[in-house]
Amino acid sequence: MTPEDTEPAAGRDPGHTIARAVDVLTFVAGCAERTAPGVVEVARALGREKSVVSRQLRVLAEAGLLRRDPVGLGYRVGPRLFTIAARAHDGVLTEHARSVVDELSAGLRERIDVLVRDGGTVVTIATAAPATPLQAIGRVGFSYPLLATAAGRCFLVDSSDADVLALHGRYGSAGGGPAAPDDAAEVLRRVREIDTLGYARADEEIDRSLSAYAVPVRGADGSVIAAVSCAGPTERLADNADVLTRALQAAATTFAERLGGPRTSWSERTRGRDRPAAAGVPADASGRQEVAS
Repeated sequence: MTPEDTEPAAGRDPGHTIARAVDVLTFVAGCAERTAPGVVEVARALGREKSVVSRQLRVLAEAGLLRRDPVGLGYRVGPRLFTIAARAHDGVLTEHARSVVDELSAGLRERIDVLVRDGGTVVTIATAAPATPLQAIGRVGFSYPLLATAAGRCFLVDSSDADVLALHGRYGSAGGGPAAPDDAAEVLRRVREIDTLGYARADEEIDRSLSAYAVPVRGADGSVIAAVSCAGPTERLADNADVLTRALQAAATTFAERLGGPRTSWSERTRGRDRPAAAGVPADASGRQEVAS
């Protein structure tokens, strides 16, 4: 038993009490993958009285930060903690996204977007473009089809062939340009092309004479959480494709590191993986995209 366990409630420092509750929350969260610890296990691990730990667990559960497992009666991370974490992550993501688009647009003199996935679409969370003629228009909040944009397909690089085809069955391609993919097999070829090229590309898939290149950004768990994209007139982007795509790759790697993601580039993590193939779909790819990016 520690002095804090026996100290009257009125004499406790509120800050210290909160810190001890955070210790409990942190311990339970660390067990989330393995088990739902109960009062005895938490008390033993933290060296505290069971009655004190029981009270702390109950308060955290009432606040929604933990939840009681209905089977083993232990505790797991609660829904409110996930909500708080998601909001914090979104804020950090957006903050870094603004920095990325400003720096990259100033250097490349092209429109740069950062987009995130929302179901069957991708949504712009940050955009910047130089004040020059012939710029594709981008705005925060704009959404574009997942399967008919370079940025959208970035979110599918880890998906199996069957999953990509299922997404096409659910959402379709929905591109309005002359080169939008016209069937599921073509969508799959354009997704698989990303591994070969080191970036996603979309030429005239949303509108005529507009193209985009994009590179995935990976988060701390290695999954794709965003895409960095460059959009503009097809001919101009094609003339500078090598410079643009290398800059996007470098920006995506730096972006990922700022978010606690892998230090290796995303392409190093995707090449050479085995994915279950879908029947009747050729393995090679080629592809061509408002440009969503």
